[in-house]
Amino acid sequence: MVELNQNITSMDYIVISPKTLKVLVEDLPNGKAVGYINIEYPQLADLQANDKDDDVYDEDEQLYTAIMRKSLIDKYGKLKIPIVQHDDRYLSVNIPHFPNIIANNILAQKLTEELDKKINKAWITLSPSLISSNETINKLEVDFDMQTPDIYAAIPSLKPPHFITGIGASFNSQISLLRQPRLMSLVLRSEGQSGFEKIDTDALVDASFVLNELLVGTSDQENYLKQVSSTVRKINGYSNSGMYI
Repeated sequence: MVELNQNITSMDYIVISPKTLKVLVEDLPNGKAVGYINIEYPQLADLQANDKDDDVYDEDEQLYTAIMRKSLIDKYGKLKIPIVQHDDRYLSVNIPHFPNIIANNILAQKLTEELDKKINKAWITLSPSLISSNETINKLEVDFDMQTPDIYAAIPSLKPPHFITGIGASFNSQISLLRQPRLMSLVLRSEGQSGFEKIDTDALVDASFVLNELLVGTSDQENYLKQVSSTVRKINGYSNSGMYI
């Protein structure tokens, strides 16, 4: 179950990112929460209710049931995802990885229905992908007739057999169904399992330059790039560290 609690007025853009790309949205300046996305799994409540109705007590079965219930709650617990507003111009939402991938589609459908009418210019999605070329970032085109800023238009297009998955793919699919699919879809080079990708550090830096020009006010641009660069250096330092025996 997805509920949207928000008090959002007209905005130019909204940026949707998965958890693996959170550095790009968390460092965007002047952010404040203006709403929340509440996600619950009603089936968990039904499971607990069914357990209470069981009149037969078996110690081993009860222990196993308790362990399984805790595992399910830990895996599918309630989530509260903030919708962040920046400079009264654009929104950002950083979305965690869902064990149940169907949640991606439900969430994308709900947000698109509720917020598209409040977005003046475009949705911006960020997605990882195993880009095998020397390019660090690509764009995934949905509406070839859409007029886009020069910095986005200059980005190479994502070509088969490359693809995206996860929350980015769900939003791309939902937005493409709209009468006017106003979408800028940035794809960053990465490697690893879907939902747990390791993002190429050069791709993060290059994508930050694109977002900087599209979204960030002039007085904050230098600081945003420094913040992302600093975070990326830390990430790169952690990933390169190791133990030699």
